[in-house]
Amino acid sequence: MRVALMGLVLFLSCGIAGVHAQQRQFGGKVGPTIATLLDEVSDEIEGYDHRVSLGGGGFVVLPLGGRTAVQIEALFTPKGGKLPQETDDITATLILDYIEVPFLGRVTVNRSSSASFHVFGGPSAGVRINAKEQVAYTGGVIRSGVSNDISSEIARFELGLVAGGGVDVGRYGVIDARYFWGLTDVNRNASEGNRIRNRGLTILAGLRF
Repeated sequence: MRVALMGLVLFLSCGIAGVHAQQRQFGGKVGPTIATLLDEVSDEIEGYDHRVSLGGGGFVVLPLGGRTAVQIEALFTPKGGKLPQETDDITATLILDYIEVPFLGRVTVNRSSSASFHVFGGPSAGVRINAKEQVAYTGGVIRSGVSNDISSEIARFELGLVAGGGVDVGRYGVIDARYFWGLTDVNRNASEGNRIRNRGLTILAGLRF
């Protein structure tokens, strides 16, 4: 954690001396999130399988000077993961959906007449708006399932770190990819010291103005 924060400070400071000024922007973008969960039980780390779902939202870029800017976003972000099962006939998926507000430092690393490349990173705060455990049975020709609300078991708020990069394409396009590291335990009813944290890779594409 300490190393990640030191790296973020160094990353932001490297862009101060740049000469290519950022421009104020706002817009929206959508795309898939490949989410999973990191489960720490009795000092052993177990990974969940991935949940893939669609999210997105709006953003604004505020120049600071030179190559640097602040990028503030408001995103709907699907998280969670599929629980490991002993049989292929049953699939259990932990569905966690959040409204997130990342506050990101942004540095332009290269610019041409047709594209502008940038990197970004910073903290993100999230509010959980949905928490369900969905169990599906797919054995034989019969398909059935059940969905249980588990909001009482999942923490309402989450803090994390976001890092990634993107490209402004042409006059209006934007594409970026980022990885999210959850810093806080989302398991409200943790027993025997087990801690569950969100992880996820998100790819977004949209328009900027």
